[in-house]
Amino acid sequence: MSSSTSPAGHAGATPVTARSSTGGLRRADALDVLRERGFVQDVTDEAGLRSAFAAGPVSYYVGFDPTGWSLHAGHLVGMMAMSWLQRCGHHPIALAGGATGRIGDPSGRDTEREVMDDATIARNLENIRRQLGAVLDLDGTGTDGPTGTLVDNYEWTRDVTVLEFLRDVGSHASVNQMIARDSVKRRLEEREQGLTYAEFSYQLLQAFDFAHLYETTGCLLQGGGSDQWGNIVAGIDLIRRRSGSQAYGLVWPLLTTADGAKFGKSAGNAVWLAPELTSPYAYYQYWVNAADADVVRFLRLFTYLDLDVVDELAGELSRDPAARVAHRELAREATRIVHGDDGVAQAESATSVLFGDEPFRGLDDGVLADAFAGAPSVELPRDRLSGEGVGMLELLREVGAASSNGEARRLVQNGAVSLNNARVVDERRRLGPADLASTTTLVIKVGKKRHYLARFT
Repeated sequence: MSSSTSPAGHAGATPVTARSSTGGLRRADALDVLRERGFVQDVTDEAGLRSAFAAGPVSYYVGFDPTGWSLHAGHLVGMMAMSWLQRCGHHPIALAGGATGRIGDPSGRDTEREVMDDATIARNLENIRRQLGAVLDLDGTGTDGPTGTLVDNYEWTRDVTVLEFLRDVGSHASVNQMIARDSVKRRLEEREQGLTYAEFSYQLLQAFDFAHLYETTGCLLQGGGSDQWGNIVAGIDLIRRRSGSQAYGLVWPLLTTADGAKFGKSAGNAVWLAPELTSPYAYYQYWVNAADADVVRFLRLFTYLDLDVVDELAGELSRDPAARVAHRELAREATRIVHGDDGVAQAESATSVLFGDEPFRGLDDGVLADAFAGAPSVELPRDRLSGEGVGMLELLREVGAASSNGEARRLVQNGAVSLNNARVVDERRRLGPADLASTTTLVIKVGKKRHYLARFT
């Protein structure tokens, strides 16, 4: 196995048709399933991996470092790839990086990651475990293939001494090859940032993980984003040098935004999997508002829809983009995977209300905050709604929609003011708790596009 510094092209094998969704998948079809859905950018040894898939269940792993409180849509690419392999009959090992998360992977980064304390890492790990379980069958309750395993690399790393690590791992690693890898070379050439020794050692820690899982569980395959190629190759080399055995690596394309930027929390545009950070409504809205050019690709990556159904939706999109049939199906199915049927129902109910003609009633505070994230808002005492309540004209001034009672009165008289999506016709109207669109919030619209929120807490 060559430890090249960039991904090698995959072999040009003739693919086996594997267009089933969740039923009738065979172990031997696994690579074709992944490729047809867009999860394969490069494979270290395609012929060897195909033979391994055909020979029997393959244990494979993907690592998720606890660098944040939640995983995001960028991680979901790997989670879905794991899920499809599991549905093809192969055994997933989801690795939560309690050890590597303490160092920080320099791959694809221009700056060093912030060092986290143990309590933060423990909290992040717990959230990651829960989110992985939403996509993978980790407890044997599903019917999607072998029950997955969740491991933490801190368990087999914490008691290894420096001398043991240098002897058992470092002695098999070529510094020349480590320095030549793109993720290291780019940072070494940057005078301002450079590369810490801890970050430089990250690929050895990840290689140690692969070797440990191979030796203890027979894990043959590591998957990851394309920026992980060098780390994966390092693990394959370590396995070969220590045991003389062949392991495999597979990488998928990094999810990018429309302008080509990496899609992740470090890019400042994360779509989080935790509902506390990105509500089911906001998650649904992200997918339903995807660019037309991305929808079919996202349908393959982020849903379990049969590819024949995806083709039909692609046809609908081509014939009538404005109908947004494919967008809604993408939003529905992508939201179902992460937030379940309840999340879909919540998101579609809120969407129906917010984009319909009926007055807003019974909405969630978080949904309104997401829906009107860019709107000016004010915080007002809850007791302002008691007794006679707060006057409509008074409220228009306080939220900044009018500079005076006279201006506010003219807006109402001209039919330009709506409260919770219902036209206001009485300038003397006073508002109480029954007028709230959610537990705390009133939504005021002036004209066609100006929205304001008044929160009573």
